[in-house]
Amino acid sequence: MKQNLSTFLIFIIVVFIGSGCIPPDPDPKKCEPKWFSKKQTGEGIIYGVGLGDASNRRVAKDLSWSKAAADVNAQIRSRVINEVKKTFYETYTTVDDEDARSFIDGVKNNLFSKTDRPLDGCIIEKYADCEENNVWSAYTLVQFNFFGWRKTILKGIFDEELSKAADEINAQKNEFLKEMVSTSSLKII
Repeated sequence: MKQNLSTFLIFIIVVFIGSGCIPPDPDPKKCEPKWFSKKQTGEGIIYGVGLGDASNRRVAKDLSWSKAAADVNAQIRSRVINEVKKTFYETYTTVDDEDARSFIDGVKNNLFSKTDRPLDGCIIEKYADCEENNVWSAYTLVQFNFFGWRKTILKGIFDEELSKAADEINAQKNEFLKEMVSTSSLKII
């Protein structure tokens, strides 16, 4: 009798599993394209990636694009702020700490105001999506021409902040701008 009961239980479990009543392990990366997790690089180009999940295909696509553009913004802010600090302290060795902090904070605030929304010029390079269990997953890779942006928008930020800066900073602004806006600085990695 015990053997019949255990055989019956095994049979029920096999039928239950085989019928699909136990949900399979979800694999969130099942349809993730290979390029999504691979870091893209290019001379003068910043690449951003984004993932959007939604029950509506269009919403998932829009979310993935927004996240990819936000990724570009975050990379720009990080790279520019690090380079501004480095170049500033190399160029201005005798500037008062308060004046230096004021200038760098002004550049940061101005930079954040220019990168707080998706930037004009983000171009979708690759896109893929898939649907599983009524949820769309959209993957977007965008590229952004950083060299062009640096020569226009970033130079404008520097010009604006230098116009408000202390005389000691303005005395060497040409050297600072040459380093910050030249093609050789702010390498894209």
